Formats: sequence, structure tokens, C-alpha cells
Amino acid sequence: MFQQRRALLTPVQEIYPTAVGDGVLLAGGIAAFRSASRAATDEVVHYDLAHDNWHYVQPLPEPLHHPCLLARSDAVLAIGGFGAGSLLLPQVGEVSDAWRMRDTVFELPLPHMTAWTPGPTLPMPRAEFSAGVIDEHVIIAGGRYRHSTLLNSRYEDHADTPSTLVLAPGGVLLGPEA
Repeated sequence: MFQQRRALLTPVQEIYPTAVGDGVLLAGGIAAFRSASRAATDEVVHYDLAHDNWHYVQPLPEPLHHPCLLARSDAVLAIGGFGAGSLLLPQVGEVSDAWRMRDTVFELPLPHMTAWTPGPTLPMPRAEFSAGVIDEHVIIAGGRYRHSTLLNSRYEDHADTPSTLVLAPGGVLLGPEA
């Protein structure tokens, strides 16, 4: 049976968690701030299960929503996602940075979570994919992989990708797109 626990420090959505030690780490997302508007956030929070407590850790280098978050033994990785900017859909012909996919990878060292640093860049911007870690190899599969405008303002099945990427220990990117 689910049990009610301590609430998040900030209401947020469009986030992907990762297990870290005996807790959970959340990074970025779309949050409501002091007004009715919503925006991408750079906030990173850690939940300590044993103490039922959320606390802030080092923020992301930039606001992101939908970043994929994964933990290896040496670091947490925030991969891809969408950037910051107005979450309102742009006018026809305009591009909003909030829905522009990112090719960035940021790494946060474990166990101390001192500062995010840039990791290897994805071959193309990517978001809304599935990923996991096996023997320190990061596996990324599927998701959005747009060649033209890099937007997510409407669903287009031809923007999906069946490709798989593997990030080997040491930052070596393996896969057909590498």
C-alpha cells in the first residue's frame, strides 16, 4: 500500500527520477513559480527515504525540462531534454527555446554531488527517450530525434527514432549515429 510522505519542495512536472543511494534525485522539470506562469527549472532535489526529507543539491547548469536522469556508480547524468524559455506554443514559423531539444549531457559526481560538469555531447538533440545503466554503460533507446526544426510543439510520428546509443565507461559514445 502506498503511504503519503513529505511533499516536494516545489510543485514540478515533466521530470524523470533516478535512484541514488537510499534516495531519489529529481532534476529540472516544469515548475510553477510565484505566478500563474510555468517555466523550466534548474532545481535539483534529493529525497532521503530513511528521514522522509527532501533537500536541494547543486542546480543544473541551465533550466531543462524532460531531461533523462541516470545514475552510474561515479556520477548522475542529466541527458538531453528540452531547454528554457516560454512554454507557450510559438506562433507559426517561430521557434520557442522551451521546446527545442538539447544534445547536452551534464554529470554530477557521486557521492558528494558538488558541481555539474559538461559530459559528452549527443550526436543529435534527443528527448523523451528511455534509458538505463548496465555495467556502467548508459543505454539510450527511442525517443524524439528531430532533424529539421527540433521542435516538440505537436506529435509527429516521423520524428520518433528506433535508434539505440551506448555511452561506455570513459565517455565513449557507441552506436550507429556516433
